[in-house]
Amino acid sequence: MDRDAVAAQATSAVDAVVHLRRSDTRRVLAEIGVVQRAPSGQVEVVTALRRSPGDGDRDAEGEDAEGGGAEGVVPGPGWPALERRLTGGGGGG
Repeated sequence: MDRDAVAAQATSAVDAVVHLRRSDTRRVLAEIGVVQRAPSGQVEVVTALRRSPGDGDRDAEGEDAEGGGAEGVVPGPGWPALERRLTGGGGGG
């Protein structure tokens, strides 16, 4: 297969990429990205959601393991595409 065919297959097969970050005791969800085609035709992963900078890890009860502060999720430029995919509004990019 040529590059364009591989890119088409990849963007059709993979909707999202999950990025996990290691803490001292476990892995923490850091970011979710959507897979789409760049204007150049290459495959790219664009951030859809990411954890707010500086958020501490949560313990089993949901408390901040680093001593306070509210955890947040920040939408990125890929959020509209992820939202469409999650609500059945169409896939692909």
